[in-house]
Amino acid sequence: SIAAGAAAAAHALREDRMRAGAESENRTVIGHQHVAAGAAATARAANREARLRREAIRRRGNRFGFARSAVATAAADALREDAARIPIVGFDGAAVRHGGIRAIDSLNFKIKKGEVVGFLGPNGAGKSTTMKILTGFMAPSSGSAVINGFDVFENPIEVKKCIGYLPETPPVYADMKVREYLRYVAKLKGVEKTKIEGAVAHVIEKTQLGSVEKRLIHNLSKGFRQRVGIAQALVSDPEVLILDEPTVGLDPKQVSEIRDLIQQLRGHHTIILSTKSEERR
Repeated sequence: SIAAGAAAAAHALREDRMRAGAESENRTVIGHQHVAAGAAATARAANREARLRREAIRRRGNRFGFARSAVATAAADALREDAARIPIVGFDGAAVRHGGIRAIDSLNFKIKKGEVVGFLGPNGAGKSTTMKILTGFMAPSSGSAVINGFDVFENPIEVKKCIGYLPETPPVYADMKVREYLRYVAKLKGVEKTKIEGAVAHVIEKTQLGSVEKRLIHNLSKGFRQRVGIAQALVSDPEVLILDEPTVGLDPKQVSEIRDLIQQLRGHHTIILSTKSEERR
């Protein structure tokens, strides 16, 4: 009887412990569930707060971005205006003497970026001489000439990078085809190898040479040869374009076409051209 009672008591004790353990485990699970739910709620709140912060930053960034854009645009406009006011070509007391004859005397003028300027006068007035000084073909007897901030004779290589030149007689190779010749000139002028074809295609389109680009230059009319001469001056995209009597010897229709082309080029290039008095119209 004592043994049976002890066994029953032990069994009851085990059951009590099992019930207590189960209840404890249930409480632990419930506690973990509460903790997990709280953590999830905290994470959601944090995500919501972060999203709101990002939206606020984005809104501020947009406002600041628009402001920066406006400032940058204004600054760019100011720089362009300043550049337009700064002379890109200038003569300071330049003179050329041939023996006792003065071809030009005390020449002083300035040309601003993007302008189109013409030298008007009869033969012997000094138009070509002035252009030869600008292009480095002739040194002045006194005074100086400057292009894009470089003295023509102290920095001849830098100056030549800035200019495109069409002398009175176009410097074309008559036994070459138009596109072939322009490609050759682009290489001579240091156009990057990867950009040569694009530069050639651009000037062919600009000077309307597409219909004759595969023809030999000596088979072209004088008007087309003149266009090829302008194209070679343009192929390196120079800042300053110097055209010595670009319409000489052309018929009225060709003169009109060349003038229209020059009008199209104004603004992007600073253009200096010469013409005789009787051709001014």
